[in-house]
Amino acid sequence: MKETYRPSRIQIHALNFVSIRSILRMLSATLQTQITQWLRHRDEPKITQCRDRKGNLYYQVYDPTTHRSASFGSESEVRWWLEQRYSQ
Repeated sequence: MKETYRPSRIQIHALNFVSIRSILRMLSATLQTQITQWLRHRDEPKITQCRDRKGNLYYQVYDPTTHRSASFGSESEVRWWLEQRYSQ
């Protein structure tokens, strides 16, 4: 008669603990990466490309450090705004 291997309860709990620890490490690393990225990018200006009712393209910008927003009709105007923001 062939004997079937059955792990003990202690071995099963140890295996589950190792799996849980691995999952928690992975989640912790992921969370840490996301928090770091959020902190690094939270002060960057937000630029949204929009269209008015006539289909004309314009850009809406928002500066989270000053809480100001503005609209511009071209990319070059947005670049000028960004340069002014960083030259202060």
